[in-house]
Amino acid sequence: MKKLLSIITALTVASSATSSLVSCKVLTNPFDISFNNWKTLESLKYEFNEITGEYEQNQNYENKEEDVKKALDGAYGAFGSTIVSDIINSLFYNANLNVTKNSQRVWQYLYTNDDTKDKGIYADGQFRTAGISSKNEAEVKAYYENVTQVASILGYSQWSQNGADKRLDDDTINYINQMFDSSKNQGITDVKIDTNLSVYNGKVNLFESEDNSGTYDENTKKTWTSGEDKNYVSNEIYKNQWAIDNDKYEETILGTNFGVDPYSQLFISEVNGLDETISNLNNNITINQVTEQSEENKKHEQGEILNSQDSSSNDSEQGIEFEYVQKENKDKNNNVTSYTYTPYAYGYALIPMQNVKMQITYNDDRDLRTGEARGNDYILDVEVSGLNAAFKPVLGFTTEIDKNQNLINTKDRKPYVGWRFAGYQFNSKNILGFQEDGKAFTERPDKNMTPTNKKFNDFKIESLKIVKQEKQENSN
Repeated sequence: MKKLLSIITALTVASSATSSLVSCKVLTNPFDISFNNWKTLESLKYEFNEITGEYEQNQNYENKEEDVKKALDGAYGAFGSTIVSDIINSLFYNANLNVTKNSQRVWQYLYTNDDTKDKGIYADGQFRTAGISSKNEAEVKAYYENVTQVASILGYSQWSQNGADKRLDDDTINYINQMFDSSKNQGITDVKIDTNLSVYNGKVNLFESEDNSGTYDENTKKTWTSGEDKNYVSNEIYKNQWAIDNDKYEETILGTNFGVDPYSQLFISEVNGLDETISNLNNNITINQVTEQSEENKKHEQGEILNSQDSSSNDSEQGIEFEYVQKENKDKNNNVTSYTYTPYAYGYALIPMQNVKMQITYNDDRDLRTGEARGNDYILDVEVSGLNAAFKPVLGFTTEIDKNQNLINTKDRKPYVGWRFAGYQFNSKNILGFQEDGKAFTERPDKNMTPTNKKFNDFKIESLKIVKQEKQENSN
């Protein structure tokens, strides 16, 4: 039985991962995940400064590789793991296995390509996924006439053999055939991320109120526009005197603690024009304090891409308009005791990223029980494009907590906007889980699957090089 290992990675566990066999078994084997350029990163450790009331970078700290893994996974503990998992599983997808043939509809669903779906072409680039038999050479050739990008190694090889341009040499094609046709258990032993990692020191934008002498409609009580960028934990945005007095502000690794740093993130590659895009979006936002959520605000869909030219907010003279309601809470004597703030924000920002480069060591004979690499190693240098970073705007309100843990100044809290990283995706047309019009996506081929759409729409292998290393025999 052909047993090609599909790797599900866990960056937060050093030299370890869970490997699921795409045929019929599940096993756990150790392998290394490393980063070629991590030592050039600025310090990822931050410490609280009681004088400034803010977290500051510890310039004297030397990063450890474990810090890098934690920062990549972020506060949710899965961002880096998930994207490496997606890349590896897509690259090593094999449509020839019985298990994939039996669930062909699911794979067609995952590999739907927006530009070629009407032609029956899928993002993985393998003719088997499209239901074409290898015996029908003419149909195979016709299939690759319309292929423009490929998201799997086997599909890239088939495209090279059957398309107009030969993208791989004969040796590389033979290596791929040996890897995918072997009857032995195979698997990845090492993954190196060879891309420049990038740091995003996420700040929030504190909005300022406009002159209230203007004329507002009967529902609008106050309007706010973009102001200065601030650190989240600061005297202006979030001050907790109780936490300061009781030394609760502990040192932290960038982006790994929502309580003190909910908007920073370490990325697997550079995000193109990130700071400029966020700044432009903030400048285009107006925040209205309203009596109740307006009908206009209700029309906006949660999956709307706010920095897209097709966004309805870009067609509006007002630009992006968020709202909030401030409600008085009263005691039995009708005295106001506190205020509740309900925000109404919507949409995402979706920003393209630099290509991801990886060096993968693959062994063609791994022991099922121990994971020992007993065969030949293949060194795969691969570069993929099409990755995007999604950010969710968070409409929050300034907070001050006294030494007794009581919220104070509840009536005069100011709104701010922060952009929280929501995940990576190989799709620039829509946020995964939403349609292009921003409405929730519900279609799925199996009730146990999470609804998603065009998961690998923009995934493209830009280059692939494979070198086979013959097994070195031990000599006594």
